Amino acid sequence: MEHPFIELIVKKPLEIKDAKLWKETVESVAPTGTPTATEIRQSTEIKNSNFYKMVRKKAVAYIVPLTRDLNEDEVEDIVRAWNAAWDDKKTNFVINFSTKGRQKVEIKKIKESKLNEIAKTAAKLSHTKWYQNQVDAGWGYGPRLDPIHHKNPLLLPWDQLADKYQQQRIQLFLDLLEVLDSMKLAIVQQD
Repeated sequence: MEHPFIELIVKKPLEIKDAKLWKETVESVAPTGTPTATEIRQSTEIKNSNFYKMVRKKAVAYIVPLTRDLNEDEVEDIVRAWNAAWDDKKTNFVINFSTKGRQKVEIKKIKESKLNEIAKTAAKLSHTKWYQNQVDAGWGYGPRLDPIHHKNPLLLPWDQLADKYQQQRIQLFLDLLEVLDSMKLAIVQQD
């Protein structure tokens, strides 16, 4: 399914009145405007539907399309309402719901965090390498850049550098990672 949804899954088909009760429960309890309609292909015909049934191998799903993924509290409200409304206490059921939007946000947060970690590590490594090369070439720290006396105000270990300079170096690597991402290139972590 490409659209956000909430579905009731049972082993055997529901009676029509119970299927309608499920749809009405979702529509009455879900946040206003979240239940919606979606296009469903039936043979050669496409229908716009705000509720549909999908027969699976060992179960039947009654699906209500949504405009967005629901959060866990919203789903819990629907589960409570369904338990109260449906009088068949013998039939087991599962309520499943889409989480793609939330997963994308979580993945994006993880991705941003990892990219920041990579950029910071690369900036520190780059500076440390540059620092060692400069020291090996006879340069030292000085309050101003002085090529004649081989002095440089940035010739300090990474942890002693001003935050402003560290952030500039980190941003260079973040920009590089953004270029890689725009080129559909990925960084893969090795085991």
